[in-house]
Amino acid sequence: MSTTAFFQLKSWARFVLPSRYVAPYHATPAPVVRRMLHLARVSATDTVYDIGCGDARLLIAAAERGARGVGFELHGSLVQEARQEVEKAGVGHLVKVFQEDATKASVKEATVITLYLSDSGNTHVINSLKQQIQQQTRVVSFAFPIQGYLPDKTDKVHGIGIYLYNNIGLLPPVISSLT
Repeated sequence: MSTTAFFQLKSWARFVLPSRYVAPYHATPAPVVRRMLHLARVSATDTVYDIGCGDARLLIAAAERGARGVGFELHGSLVQEARQEVEKAGVGHLVKVFQEDATKASVKEATVITLYLSDSGNTHVINSLKQQIQQQTRVVSFAFPIQGYLPDKTDKVHGIGIYLYNNIGLLPPVISSLT
């Protein structure tokens, strides 16, 4: 079994067994990263917060557009890999990655929040951060809509949905099975 396959298997185990993980790790495909950033209209004036940033590929792509990026990842080896990828891409002055539970982090500076978690994970994270999400912050999610919220725009890559939410900071929180 390859190292990547073993890591993904362990990631799924952490997700399905009782733990603080709200999603398994699966790298976001490059076409999805591009479409998410396009849908959210990410530009050099933005600060992108990636919840569960994995190897930081989305943050690196945002930095290539001139945006600043902040990533949160629970798994230590992924944090280390993400930081190495950020440095290798030469965007360390724009991107920071933290080994931290995003539900306990400050996202007040975010103009865009990106998610590729799970149905329940998205709802749990958004409700945990709800009081901090600014009125103008755009939230974009791949594969899993945020339960209880209607997206303002949707798109698809390879038949899988991408959901954009504007003004989520103005909407009341919804009930989450993880809260």
